This record gives sequence, C-alpha cells and structure tokens, in this order.
Amino acid sequence: MGDVGERSTADGRTALLPGSFFGSTASSRTTNGFALTESVYRPHQAVPAHEHERAFFYLVLDGSSRDTTRKRALSCAPGILVYHPPGETHSNTWHEAGGRCFHIEIPADRLELPDRAPPALRRSGHFARGPLVWLAQRLHREFRCQDAASTLAVEGLALELIAGAHREANATDHSRKPPRWLAAARAAALERCTEDLTIAQLAREAGVHPAHFARAFRAAYRCSVGEFVRRARIERACEWLSREEVTLARVASDLGFYDQSHFTRTFKRIVGLRPSQFVHRLEER
Repeated sequence: MGDVGERSTADGRTALLPGSFFGSTASSRTTNGFALTESVYRPHQAVPAHEHERAFFYLVLDGSSRDTTRKRALSCAPGILVYHPPGETHSNTWHEAGGRCFHIEIPADRLELPDRAPPALRRSGHFARGPLVWLAQRLHREFRCQDAASTLAVEGLALELIAGAHREANATDHSRKPPRWLAAARAAALERCTEDLTIAQLAREAGVHPAHFARAFRAAYRCSVGEFVRRARIERACEWLSREEVTLARVASDLGFYDQSHFTRTFKRIVGLRPSQFVHRLEER
C-alpha cells in the first residue's frame, strides 16, 4: 500500500484526505483543483471500508474487483466507470490478478451547477458504456499527455464528465422510485443471471402482467430485461476469468450463451475487449 493520508471521523470511520487512495500510486497530477491519480492494486488486495472527503470517479483500466457499499455490491471490470459521492462508505476486493484504476477527484465547488443549485450527485453510480465512459477514457489519455494544451484539455473533459453525470443523476432523481416488487425482481434477475430466465417467469413471480413488467423495468432501469441479464452475465464472466482456470468455451456454456462466438461478440460489445484480450491483460499483470 502506498502513502495514504487519512483521518478518523467522529464515529470511528476512516476518511481519506484529498489526493489519497489505497494501492500504489503509479502517477498523479493536479489540474485546476482536479486531482488525477493512477493506482495499482496487488492480487487479492482487500481495501477496508473507508470514505473520501471529496467525490470521485474511477475508471477500471486493468483487472477486476468487487466494489461494495451499504446498499449494493458491484462487479468491476476494465471499462467500468464508478462514481462515489463524498462521505460514502465503501470497500473493494481485488481478484487474483490485482488491478489498475484511474481516479478523478472533484473539488467540492465543482459539484454544483453554475446557478449554485444543490448538487445532484448524492448517490454512487456506475457506467458500463456510453458517453461518460468515453469521456473518462479521453481524460485518462490527456492525463498521460504533458504537452502545453493538456491542462486545458483535462479541465474541459473533467467538467464535461461532471455535467454528464449531473444529467444522469437528475434523470434518476426526477423518476418515480421503482416499486418493491420491481426492485425484488431486478435483484432476482441479477442473482439468477446464469439461468434461462424469461420475462413471463419473472413477471409471474412478481405477480404482474409480462407486458407491464417489461415496460416498468425499462422505465425504471433504462434498459430491457434482456440487456440487464446480458450485462450481469458478462460481469460474472469477468469474475470467473480473473480468478479461475476456466476455458472460454466453459464460461460461455455455463453463462447460457448460444456458443463461444455469441459470448465473444457480447463480451466485446459490453467490455470493449474480446475475452482473449481481457485474459491476456490479466496475464500481463
């Protein structure tokens, strides 16, 4: 573990000071208040429960881990972007290959909109693809570039990232909270993602009509039931490939894909790498 600046909160929790992260710091820089850090984590490293004084994003560059808060546990693979608000307690467990992350720490005053409206980013979030992931990847490339324009580029991309996350958070804030039956059905689909699930089956267990179930699921979670289950299967695949000696064909079969080719296409669409490339990166660690 590298040098970690921390303090204890009034109730005994560990709070990391600005610019501090567990793991070894590979490189870091501060640009107009944004603290950018690339951190490396050992195989099987368990990061204890802690919080941060500032909000931050982190982009998984290599390896895979489990990010746990009081409300959820998230499987993180390369290309996943995670957001934690200030003061949120969380922990991380890295798998067999360890990993590498790019952290983007945000000054408190930059979380507010220009009109000084209250910050929208009060809850953690994660993004598997889309414009926010693309912006974080661009920001990482600029972080590694030290030319005369990089400072301006870093600030601009960081502000775009915050603005995009505000839109995501506000869209969630303005939507109706999913009913308990739908939240329970989503949790069941996540837990049983390797099974041959159908909308009719999930709807029957929830006690609603399949058409209503499908509409309600998409409205609440902004994706279809099928896409949600596919992503859950790919997250499970990343875990298996990171910590077990398994063949791609076995993973594809156990996760319910039609064949290895189908699994490879789906994996690349969601993760951004073919499964063989993902495994190769793990072996390079």
